[in-house]
Amino acid sequence: MEGGAITNNEWHYFTTNEIIKSRIFKLTSGSILYRDTKQISLAPAYDSAKFWDPTYYERDFNHAVRLNINAIRISLEWSRIQPEQNQWNQDAVEHYKKMIISMKEKHLTPVITLNHFPLPLWVLTPLTHFRKRLYQYLLPSPLRDLPLKEPSADNRFEKSLRGWENPETIKAFTKLVKNVVLELKRC
Repeated sequence: MEGGAITNNEWHYFTTNEIIKSRIFKLTSGSILYRDTKQISLAPAYDSAKFWDPTYYERDFNHAVRLNINAIRISLEWSRIQPEQNQWNQDAVEHYKKMIISMKEKHLTPVITLNHFPLPLWVLTPLTHFRKRLYQYLLPSPLRDLPLKEPSADNRFEKSLRGWENPETIKAFTKLVKNVVLELKRC
């Protein structure tokens, strides 16, 4: 979420979808199997998404300079650069270029991560509904809520590329990397 694309990536979807949040909460609640488990409540990125705003990244770069840091790592948000499979957001690329130029002007070496977990929803939409096996209803929590059977057919997951296991995702990412590297060479 460093790129601030908090509405069209799978992490935001995962942390804000009520069905998924409820399932994670149930799966992490204490039970006979997991007595000392800390219950997890998923939350979206909140303030970490502000890094996209020049006010925040300039402040962070200035703090780095004052701390004698010589490099900063940033992630380029794939879903911001390519919100749809055949759509390229040149404005986002230009914004990243401005960030990199600002770092260089402050004598900071940019360390650029091209994939730092979040994927565009067209690459991966997290599963929400799972079919349960008949015997699961008799099991204690959290086993009762585990996705032990195939997902429901009507899930948005099926319409996405379904993540890194699909060779099409690798092709799409390779294309993204080639385009981004060509663009960033100009900074």
